[in-house]
Amino acid sequence: MPSRREFAGLCSGGALSALTTLTLGSPGSRAWAVAAGRTHFRAVVVGSGFGGAVAALRLGEAGVDTLVLERGQEWGTSPTRAVFGSQERVSGRMFWFRSVARWPGVLPVPVRPQPGLAEVSEERNLDILCAAAVGGGSIMYTGVTVAPPRSGFEALYPAQLSYDEFAACWFPRAVAALGAGVMPQDIYASPRPSPIPGCGTGRCGARGTLPSPRSPPSTGTCCAPNCGARSAPR
Repeated sequence: MPSRREFAGLCSGGALSALTTLTLGSPGSRAWAVAAGRTHFRAVVVGSGFGGAVAALRLGEAGVDTLVLERGQEWGTSPTRAVFGSQERVSGRMFWFRSVARWPGVLPVPVRPQPGLAEVSEERNLDILCAAAVGGGSIMYTGVTVAPPRSGFEALYPAQLSYDEFAACWFPRAVAALGAGVMPQDIYASPRPSPIPGCGTGRCGARGTLPSPRSPPSTGTCCAPNCGARSAPR
């Protein structure tokens, strides 16, 4: 079984099928045919993103027979071109069955409906981007890992979840597992893209600025059971 980092790497690279091949054999093999014909599993995980992938990994490590369901397809990668499209070259591949593009910074041009990368859920005063692909949100992940401030954390989560525990244990553990580090100052200070329409106006609650590069917050020694936190990279 691969480590969490290896598993996350498979997801972020759009190659979750590599893990399937590792555990079930290649398509067309006897092991693959047997697995594909099964109808009963002890656990079913819906979604293959950060949450689903880690949940499936932990269940597998515990010996629980697990099926992962993902509605989207597996996307390839390219070091030279935009696989899904871009702000300048809007494509239906960017969206999950939409006929008109909709996202900040993207012109509302007609697109061909298809099972694309992400579904846009239009709520009151808020658009929510939901990944629809093997690897889930990790496929659209910007690579920026910022721990929330106490004020934001305590405004969103119930009082039973301790910010001090998360800051001392779980945030550093996540940073260590991801191999994240502080953004170099020269990159942080480089010219930034134009602000997202609506931000800085009160509509999205942002001020149009980025937080200063820094390590995740830490409030002391973790005392949570089985935390296993390690020092975050500096």
